[in-house]
Amino acid sequence: RTLVAEGRLHDAASAFVDDLVDPTDPLVVEPAEVVVDDCFSAGRRVAVHATFRGPYRGGIPGVPDEAVGRPASLAVVALVDVAEDGTAREVRAVTDREGVRAQLRRAV
Repeated sequence: RTLVAEGRLHDAASAFVDDLVDPTDPLVVEPAEVVVDDCFSAGRRVAVHATFRGPYRGGIPGVPDEAVGRPASLAVVALVDVAEDGTAREVRAVTDREGVRAQLRRAV
């Protein structure tokens, strides 16, 4: 939960966010505020639904460059595999980039 609540999805030993495996790829929204909407666990697996709010960083095709820095909300759903010592071994997350695109198109 902490990993997601702090917006550190790429900090797991293995992270796949929107099918991107490069840990240097940032999320399209700088997570200034993170709200964990739902969090469930079963064994060593944790499912999380969260909303990241903050300035848009860029990186979504079709969103004009002047939208960078504008406020946006990014919905995130993640499955986290937790090791026995409590560290995140793997994160698989999907973000609602299309929702961000719609927000920013209305704002620009």
